Amino acid sequence: RNILASEMSPQTGRPLKRSTINHKLSVVCQFYQFVYKKGWMTALPFESGATRVSYRQFNELGPRAMPNAGRTPGSDLRLRQTMVEPHIPSRQELRQFIKSFRTWRDRLIAELFWLTGMRSAEVCALPLRALPNDPASIDRDAVPIKVLGKGPKWRLVLFPARLLRSIARYIHMERRQCARDAMHSGTVFLGRQGKPLQTPALNR
Repeated sequence: RNILASEMSPQTGRPLKRSTINHKLSVVCQFYQFVYKKGWMTALPFESGATRVSYRQFNELGPRAMPNAGRTPGSDLRLRQTMVEPHIPSRQELRQFIKSFRTWRDRLIAELFWLTGMRSAEVCALPLRALPNDPASIDRDAVPIKVLGKGPKWRLVLFPARLLRSIARYIHMERRQCARDAMHSGTVFLGRQGKPLQTPALNR
């Protein structure tokens, strides 16, 4: 534990997060408990329930710290994690973020994520047939759309009418150009060469 608390991540070059350290400790502890239950060792090398490190003492740990450093009674081996409130961007920050994307398609996808809470796979698989035929005639603020979620299970997602009208314009303009020389695809968003957009492309 002390070594992990003082190490740097080989990927980022920054100290390991508390959640990462706790996950690694949990795996190691489970392994020792498995070995102990099998009778391959007579005692556990740690005492579960008496070795949690307080938040203040976390930065004081070093690779050569005493095994008992930072112990507080009634806890476990893992490091304490503080709850961090998520940062909710302002409307101006959100507009700037969406405008930073180069293509109309990518800007619409960013709006979909923000306004509907859809998953990446759901956005990629969003079928044309699920959208209303005439979004301009919608007289409500939002419309429920049926999408294929995890499972796979169908669920209803509320789409703002304004967003549906933007998607309709995209379909009749930018998307039509992408699909001109490709086989017909039933999904709303297309990738290179007019093929259906894949989830890894969104992650990039």
